[in-house]
Amino acid sequence: MKTPPAVPTADSPPPPIAPPEERALRRRPLGRPKVSQTGKWWGPLFSLFVVLVWAASFAVGFRVALTVIEAVGLLTLVAGLFSPRLGMVGLTMLCVIDGPARVYLLTGGVLRWNTLNYWLLLVMLLYLPFLIRLRDRQSVLLAAFIGLLVVDLSITNNLIDGVQHILGILVTFGLLIYFVRAGTDKRMWFWISAIAGLTGALGGLSWFFQRLQLPAINENAWAMFPCTALFAICLGFPYAVAMKRGQATLLSLAVVNLMWIFLSGSRGTLLIGVCCTIVLLLTMRGLRQRTVAIVCGALIIVVAAAHFSQMQERAAFRLFKLFTTDQPLSGNYSLSSRTSGRSDLAIGGFYIFEEHPMGVGTGSFKIAWKNLDRHDNMGDYARGELRAAHSGWVKVLAENGVLGILLMAAWVGSFAYGALRTRKRVLRRLGLLTSLALFAALLATEFQSKGLWYLAAGATVFLERDSVEAAMFIRRRSPDIGRLRRRAPVHGTGV
Repeated sequence: MKTPPAVPTADSPPPPIAPPEERALRRRPLGRPKVSQTGKWWGPLFSLFVVLVWAASFAVGFRVALTVIEAVGLLTLVAGLFSPRLGMVGLTMLCVIDGPARVYLLTGGVLRWNTLNYWLLLVMLLYLPFLIRLRDRQSVLLAAFIGLLVVDLSITNNLIDGVQHILGILVTFGLLIYFVRAGTDKRMWFWISAIAGLTGALGGLSWFFQRLQLPAINENAWAMFPCTALFAICLGFPYAVAMKRGQATLLSLAVVNLMWIFLSGSRGTLLIGVCCTIVLLLTMRGLRQRTVAIVCGALIIVVAAAHFSQMQERAAFRLFKLFTTDQPLSGNYSLSSRTSGRSDLAIGGFYIFEEHPMGVGTGSFKIAWKNLDRHDNMGDYARGELRAAHSGWVKVLAENGVLGILLMAAWVGSFAYGALRTRKRVLRRLGLLTSLALFAALLATEFQSKGLWYLAAGATVFLERDSVEAAMFIRRRSPDIGRLRRRAPVHGTGV
């Protein structure tokens, strides 16, 4: 028989007072930042800013508009130390425009590619205790991979390139800091996705109309401009359900960005873009919204195809060339011709690996390729010249050997593994998409693009939110905090 609870009387002792740490935790649940009131104005304000800047680009030029967005992005990135949500806006804009900015703006001296990298390194130093406390599988595997790259600098014969490659990967932890501090406010993530989508969609429109007046840019580097916008839309898309017509708006922006990827002719990036769009369609709620979004997207594609018919024909020809060996006038396309020399680089990287199973050192692929002996199953692409690997997988296999390729594969696969362990369908799709996107993108590019690391950092936070938030918000160990952490769920709390 249960004993009834004692009724407090005037002589009863006062209830025990919880320690200050426990009272603080009761007032603010772990890892749940307060919803910022600034989200009511900064989202529409920055969206309007992006629209006005790209509209003005038709008068002042693409480069001037790109410079304005770069400057505002850097200012808001610094402001992010005090207002995390503003910091995420600046970070997103800078990651989206990273490809064209590296070619058209940051082209001289120490500023080339590294302006954002230097700032993120400073942020990493400020939050070094948080980085030390990280225990999630993605962060641990990435740290081990970077550690191996650093060790292999001891045997490299191209130290500058090696350091640059490491720096491109290392700043993923800086991106992770901004993601964790910003939290998961639904309104914030909708507006961040909308700002990214507008930046890519309208920026792509401006570039295609002015491309003949601009210097040439590598199609794979440019295609990461709209592709990064797609990544941001995928991260924030589940939160758009709380906004009126939010998912239809984001999906329309995604279709426009996918169209720019297709017109760029980058076949590897197109595969990633198609996967992103499929994930968005599967995540979208309501058959009516899906139908409206698909119809709007189809109309956008038809209108764009009419205005950019030459670009459409070129992109279609590149796809046709990849999957056929029949050349209309002079016989058959060789494998090297169909892959723009990438197959030769991949075969050469394998031969370098055969000669050096433990790798030739981080950053040494160019020199190893130049000195590589001719083999019968290789073409004459760039024979005896300095050439980059143009593939993260080939680069790591040749430069870091068996251990490097295993660590990199484990890190890429860790997102899919985390997705399979969670019960939330949205997180499952995001984790599988991240692994697929990283795998496909690193077949055709190396480590320069911020878009890949932006997606990786965002997926890490969403899949392992409990772990990374505990590392950020818990400053001291105590019995109460330890008990709370033991009760926390194993998987991320999700969306």
